[in-house]
Amino acid sequence: MIFEPEIPKIDKKFDIPSPFILEPPYDIKTEYKKGDKFEFFCIIIGKAIDYFPYFVLTFKEMGKRGIGIKGNRGKFKLLKIKNSNRIIYDHKTDILKNFKKNIKITVPKLEDDTITLKFISPVRIKIKGKLITTLPFPLFIKVLLRRISLLSKNYCCQDKIVENFTQLLEKANSVYTIHSKLTWHDWQRFSLRQKTFMKL
Repeated sequence: MIFEPEIPKIDKKFDIPSPFILEPPYDIKTEYKKGDKFEFFCIIIGKAIDYFPYFVLTFKEMGKRGIGIKGNRGKFKLLKIKNSNRIIYDHKTDILKNFKKNIKITVPKLEDDTITLKFISPVRIKIKGKLITTLPFPLFIKVLLRRISLLSKNYCCQDKIVENFTQLLEKANSVYTIHSKLTWHDWQRFSLRQKTFMKL
C-alpha cells in the first residue's frame, strides 16, 4: 500500500500515486561531512498515517544501509522526528509517541490577479504515456486535480473530493502565462529495488 500501490482492475487508466511525499532540504548543499546534520520532510496522506511506524523503521534502515551515489554511500542516524513542533520520536529513548495529528492546509486568498509558480524540485508529467516539455496553466491544474482525486479516492475514503472539477478547469482556461523559465534536465539514478539505472 505504501511503496508499491496496486492498481485496481477498474482503474488501470491511471497509476496510483504513493501516499507520501518526501521533501529534501531546499538548500544548495550537495555534500555532507561526518557529523553534519540535515533534515527532510515527509508528508503522509490519509489513512496511510496508520503505517507511520513502518516509515520510521524504513528511515532507520535506510540510515544503516546508507544513501547517496553508489560506491560512496553515506550512513546516517535518525535523531528525531517532529510533528509540527512536537517531538514524537527521539533516538535516545527509541520510543515513538502518539503521532496522529491532522494538519490543515489552507490556500491563501490572492490579493492580485497575477501569481508566480515556483517549482523548487523537479517535476515530471506524463500525458498519454508521453513526457511533456511545456506546462500551460490549464494542463497543470488538470494534472493537479487528477492527482488530488486519486489520492482522495485511494487514501481518504472519498470518491470525489473535488466537487467543482469542471468549474475549476474552466477557470484555469482563462489563465495565461506571461513568462516561463521552465527548462528540461536529463539525469539518471540507480534503483536498488529494480537493479538498474533509471532515466529521469
